[in-house]
Amino acid sequence: MIVEIIEIVRAIQDKFNTQFEGIFIKSRKQPLCLIRQTSIAIAWMSGLGSLKEIGRVLTLHHATVYNCAKVVRNYYATDKQFRAKFDAVCEELGIDLNDKLCD
Repeated sequence: MIVEIIEIVRAIQDKFNTQFEGIFIKSRKQPLCLIRQTSIAIAWMSGLGSLKEIGRVLTLHHATVYNCAKVVRNYYATDKQFRAKFDAVCEELGIDLNDKLCD
């Protein structure tokens, strides 16, 4: 599971123009939070594991993993630039998450 999460993070860092080392530091800056939340949400929505399993790997509470997915759904519904980047990441990874993002 760790390898898959790292692949997701690498794809996201390419699309969002950021560095891998900065993604999982404890920071509340919005661009870093959004990238971190996106990687966690893709990992959960693509079925890499349960909320608890993904949280355990990333040392997060399962409710934090769920909240990340909720935030990503909200951004996906309202922000066109984010939607384009998110779709590009999913396409690069070969993952189709439209049914889980559009309610």
